[in-house]
Amino acid sequence: MAAAAAFVALAALTSFVRLPLNPPPPPHLSKTVDMNRFWDVESEFKPESVLTSEIIKAYVLRGQLDRAEEWMHHLLYLGTLPKPRAFVALIEGNAHNPSRASHWLKKMSDLAKKNPGLKPPVRAFAFAIAAAACIADYETVDKHLELMRMHLVPPDAFVMLASLEAYKRGGQSDKVEDLTKELKKRGLMNHRVAQKYMAWTMIRTGQPSLVKEYLRRLGVSGIQEAVALLQTSVRAGNYHEGIMNMQTLLRLMDKEGQFLEKKEREDILSSAYGDIMYLCWKKAFHTETLDWYNKSIANGVNQTYDIQLNALRTLAVKDGIQCEKLFNHMLSVHEDVGHEAYCTVIEGLADAGELVRARKWVLRMRKMEHKLDASTYEKLILKAVEQKTWEDAEEFLDMELRDRVVPTNQTYLKVIEHVAYSEEARENRIKRAENWIRRMFNNGVYVLPKAVNCVIDARRELGHSEKAQHWLFQMLKFGIKPDSQSFLLAQRACAMTGDGDTAEKSIRVQRTLMNPETKHYNAVIEALARAYNDLALKQDRARIMFKEMLVDDYVKPNPSTFLAVTTNLVKNGWSDRMEEYYSLVFNAKSNAKPILSTYNRMLRIYANDEPPKSKQIVKTFK
Repeated sequence: MAAAAAFVALAALTSFVRLPLNPPPPPHLSKTVDMNRFWDVESEFKPESVLTSEIIKAYVLRGQLDRAEEWMHHLLYLGTLPKPRAFVALIEGNAHNPSRASHWLKKMSDLAKKNPGLKPPVRAFAFAIAAAACIADYETVDKHLELMRMHLVPPDAFVMLASLEAYKRGGQSDKVEDLTKELKKRGLMNHRVAQKYMAWTMIRTGQPSLVKEYLRRLGVSGIQEAVALLQTSVRAGNYHEGIMNMQTLLRLMDKEGQFLEKKEREDILSSAYGDIMYLCWKKAFHTETLDWYNKSIANGVNQTYDIQLNALRTLAVKDGIQCEKLFNHMLSVHEDVGHEAYCTVIEGLADAGELVRARKWVLRMRKMEHKLDASTYEKLILKAVEQKTWEDAEEFLDMELRDRVVPTNQTYLKVIEHVAYSEEARENRIKRAENWIRRMFNNGVYVLPKAVNCVIDARRELGHSEKAQHWLFQMLKFGIKPDSQSFLLAQRACAMTGDGDTAEKSIRVQRTLMNPETKHYNAVIEALARAYNDLALKQDRARIMFKEMLVDDYVKPNPSTFLAVTTNLVKNGWSDRMEEYYSLVFNAKSNAKPILSTYNRMLRIYANDEPPKSKQIVKTFK
């Protein structure tokens, strides 16, 4: 688990960094990646390898490997050469995942070939070899040793012991014999520091049997073994085994703890309680987490940052007010409680519905130049939506965008849906909704089509076909693929106003992205029919679109198609063409059946024919 110093270091470092927008993330990263991990190229700050390497190390210590790796990806993407310690931290952090550890070692080796100043340190190879040794992958170990020779890096005791472990577990007796002779010759066979590093790597794998076997070979037992097995259980997420190991450790501390120095005894107990509380919290056993917290207080255990943070996380779920009280206590005890603690108490108060109190901490955090996580903003905004305090929801979303933190999909979607369909005057609310969409586009946020659809639909209600179409093409401009509903709403807006040209343009674009459905053809045909109502024209564009629909194998006409294509036949009573359309729509191939509206339309056309077709009217009426 992360030590308190890691949290303090991370908070101190990130408070000086402005990260968001440019350049865009590499293709393999999500477009909705947290903007706190980008650099703002408009500011004077430029990526500095020493500072960012420390941030990567801090994230690894916190167990947030995904963030650490994204930082590294962006450093490399921007052409900034990371410090070797950043690679070492990633390799060490991926000790439980040998393939990722090998990936970062190879990446470092490749960069070192092009940049002589980046010489891979021996620790980078040592942790990658130790990770491979845990799964008996001696072939990978051989590859890493070959890289060491290529970069002229001499092996140390840790490298040699880790290689020996890989060869033992892989059944390579000849290599085991040679390496054992070499270790004995150098007097490194029982190198305690190297053995501790190897044991720590095995603990990270979360395999108790592997750790027990290695500790037994080293002759480690008692309290040290219990501590190692507890940490292994926590890494593996094994709750029942973790509880058993914790109870074993407490029994051993009662028997043998008196022979330890006071500080060592306190450190072991504090670390153990922090570990078991973390395990309970990760398993969402909140009652058990608080039970262990209360036991730590009752037994006089030193209340470290880790213990209090795990209690804070649990109280954030169970009782937001008590969470805030503990947080105030932490502020009085610790010099800097760190970013995560602030976000935790804010989320706890949001869950409890205490938005006023949560807002106080948000403002304090932003004043200190800390940025909330996207997930924290999400809880605040969704709780405001639930309580229908829409001004708060918009204020929090405004803060999020000002902080250049990418809102989660649910966050901005709820706000935009409310704004677009609120009871406010139509024109005002639509402009507000458009303003939110525009801001997110300009901030590089990947906006869901569903959110833009709200604005298109609102414009459709007002009959603004050009503006509805504008937002449809804005989506394409910003790399967002419109969905089927996006095109349909824009086309229906055109049908309302008779904007045939725009409707026809939209379905041409749609065909390049997806297959139009019957409802899309119907909307476009209706728009063209309303736009070109004068049948004296040489070309009936609604008819042309209808013919295109009939040759499209993916769609079949329905009663709505008949109503759309006959829109411009009513005025002049063109019954002959209407009868043609009837036969093309309602037949065995389409399997469509006439409905009441179909007969009403036919009656009107027959009535307007010159002269009115009385017999057909009677026949249709019957």
